[in-house]
Amino acid sequence: MVVYLSFFERKVGDIHNHLRETYGIYVKPLAEFRHMVMRSAHAETSVDGNLGYFWERGKGAHSLENQLLAELRQTPVHYNRPADYKELAGKYDYVVVATGKDTASKELDVWEDCGRVVMTGGVALGSFDPNTAVVYANTGYAGSGYARLTPVNKTQAVVALYCIGKQPGEADVQSGIFGRAGRQSDVGGGSDRHFQRPGLRSGPTAALTICFPRTCRRTGTRKV
Repeated sequence: MVVYLSFFERKVGDIHNHLRETYGIYVKPLAEFRHMVMRSAHAETSVDGNLGYFWERGKGAHSLENQLLAELRQTPVHYNRPADYKELAGKYDYVVVATGKDTASKELDVWEDCGRVVMTGGVALGSFDPNTAVVYANTGYAGSGYARLTPVNKTQAVVALYCIGKQPGEADVQSGIFGRAGRQSDVGGGSDRHFQRPGLRSGPTAALTICFPRTCRRTGTRKV
């Protein structure tokens, strides 16, 4: 689950229309991004407008990857076949390496280590506005990082904590603090309003349940 912010690509404008009009590629987002809330422990602000789109990533039937795959009507796709980008470079004008590893980037000297980010994520069950995302900045659990709540649909949302410069064990502790902050609150009432509206809709059944897996994913930053 990713959020695409249109203001990052001002020259392109609306990425959805740009792909369709320029390249004839139609990929359907999960929803339009119209409302962004930025919340700290003691303050809150928001931005409204045509901010971008929410896209599904991964193996789902409506993921960005599978939608692009469906567009390749005349292009053969070979699965479970090892490929060497050095060998392919002699046969094609362009070779895209998207292995999720840093090996090729380091070999090509385009890798830049900008530090460690440990992401711990889970799924929140409740009642959500599909067009609203919330970003949390709270040094109590995020340190110099941040957390986010991004809706998948009206009943599910991705909740993730991004810890910068932490070891996986330290990030587990921080995610536990973050998870408890969410479990202690509910939209229908309660003293902790940290996870309340507008990221969550109000209502008597709009309680927030966060399920954190006991795994972390470490990510780096690639230089292009």
